[in-house]
Amino acid sequence: MEVRKNDIVNGIIIDINDDGQGVLKTKDNQVIFVPNTITGENVTAQIINTKSKFAIAKVNEFISTSESRVTPKCKYFNQCGGCDIMHFNKQSQNKFKTQKVLNCFNKIGHINFPVNDCISTNDFRYRNKIAIPVSSDNKIGLYRKNTHSVLEITDCLITQEWNKNLIECINKYISQSKITCYNETTKSGLLKHIVARQINNKILVSLVVNGTSIPKKEVLIDLLKHYFNDFGLNININTLHNNVILSDKWKQLYGDAELIANECGIKYPVSNASFFQVNDSIKSLIYEKVLSLIDETSTVIDAYSGAGLLSAIISQKAKCCYGIEIIPEATENANQLKKANNLKNLHNINGDCSIELPKLIDSLKEKNIIVTLDPPRKGCDKKVLTAITKSQPRKIIYISCDPATLARDAEIIMATNNYKINFIQPYDMFPNTKHVETLISFEKI
Repeated sequence: MEVRKNDIVNGIIIDINDDGQGVLKTKDNQVIFVPNTITGENVTAQIINTKSKFAIAKVNEFISTSESRVTPKCKYFNQCGGCDIMHFNKQSQNKFKTQKVLNCFNKIGHINFPVNDCISTNDFRYRNKIAIPVSSDNKIGLYRKNTHSVLEITDCLITQEWNKNLIECINKYISQSKITCYNETTKSGLLKHIVARQINNKILVSLVVNGTSIPKKEVLIDLLKHYFNDFGLNININTLHNNVILSDKWKQLYGDAELIANECGIKYPVSNASFFQVNDSIKSLIYEKVLSLIDETSTVIDAYSGAGLLSAIISQKAKCCYGIEIIPEATENANQLKKANNLKNLHNINGDCSIELPKLIDSLKEKNIIVTLDPPRKGCDKKVLTAITKSQPRKIIYISCDPATLARDAEIIMATNNYKINFIQPYDMFPNTKHVETLISFEKI
């Protein structure tokens, strides 16, 4: 008999799915996903939603709990949509993420290869950036799970300490300036989001507005001076009524428009529009590992090179590095980065990687070629992977933020029978969430 909404079920959690939800099966073998549970826990749960292949339930009562369970430190856990597995202890979080990567390689990539234990550092206060929505009733916070309803907060424990001062500061500005806040239903109101990032004790604050200016900007500047020693302030003009936070229109109000970061000896500018990993310690560990896989005699081709940071870092060690990027503005940024850091052996190419990469490899006529990949969440374009595998570089190093698309792409690489996997290494870039970063190295047989 199929379960229906509001039915009560009892059972033991037998597994954890890739979203960090417990898996319970009824006597009729129906699959029920139960958030906020851990393998081995005995629960009574109420069905809140049904799908064709599974149902979703919420816990009514724990008959028994796991030794791996901890009390979440955040009072907003299970309310906001940010953290999924804060009730797992650190060891269980690492085990879950290692297993998630392994599952993807087994089930999606059809690859049977051991996955190293997930590497993690700080569980809390690791995020160097936050994006905070504002509701029409002047609440500053984070979205509730699976909604666009704003949960008012005073602190986010996975974001660095400065976020508390920022929230307090913006609350005072809203009160003193009487700025209107955006209503998603009526499409009216001015203030939509606050986006901020801190690097080297300097913070850059951006107000996303449904207009071209903000009232009483001097009030906000004075408030920010009270809370922060060094800051920049700008507005992002976003009058579109969609789910995209930032537009490409900016207006600088105070201080610098960019922060200066330093990674592996490369200085580079970062704005609130830049892609920049939110976890500094894990980011550094990944880049250091990538560098360890490259020798001084290698020529490296960095596909999906973006604004050129990884290419720039690699160029300091490799004999030569080429970055290939299809977006002209990103290539221009990469050239500016090259010039600012005086990198003589870095060459940035603007174009389609599936076309430019084989042409480049053919022209180089070298055997010691390494290809690095750090694509977006959707993974690599199949044409790019085909171009890479046909060109047969000596080594392929792939950084991924989605183990599912990584496993899919790894299957394509391995299907050529020209490569072996050296290692698969997960990194906990996003502690207390279901997400995991993975580094994999392939070597030509």
